[in-house]
Amino acid sequence: MNRLRLDRRVVACILACSISASYQLLPMGFGAIFLNEILLVNANQVGNPLGLTVTAEMMPKAMLLPVMGILLGMVVAIFVTYRKPRDYRMTALAAEKAGPAVPVIRPLQLVATFVAIATAIWCQLAFENLLLGAMLGFLILAAAGVFRWSEQDDVFTKGCA
Repeated sequence: MNRLRLDRRVVACILACSISASYQLLPMGFGAIFLNEILLVNANQVGNPLGLTVTAEMMPKAMLLPVMGILLGMVVAIFVTYRKPRDYRMTALAAEKAGPAVPVIRPLQLVATFVAIATAIWCQLAFENLLLGAMLGFLILAAAGVFRWSEQDDVFTKGCA
């Protein structure tokens, strides 16, 4: 980010908004838990004395307006609030860990990444199993050589930190 002169707050806003928007709008993975097991159940409990019934198909449509507000806030953060280039001071540790200027991405790795993502999503939708999708996606990435099998512990611990 230092070389790109990118404000880190923009990245934080993009990540937070995209994760929140996907959970509130897409009924798969954690979004399915939120929409179907939390929001739908509570909406039906409130609507039953009034004679209203809410279905699972209504939930994404109902959440579209709040998600549009989240996306509008993200656009304002990107293009208005944090639009200026930002210069950060380069510490000795950051300069040491800077690594190569341009990472090398092989076509096989890129294809394997897309296949892993598609497999993970398919498992979530077909089997309603988030863990199975994550495991299969991880195995596809490992088999394609996106990361070394001997470094798998670092992939998990750095991904969770």
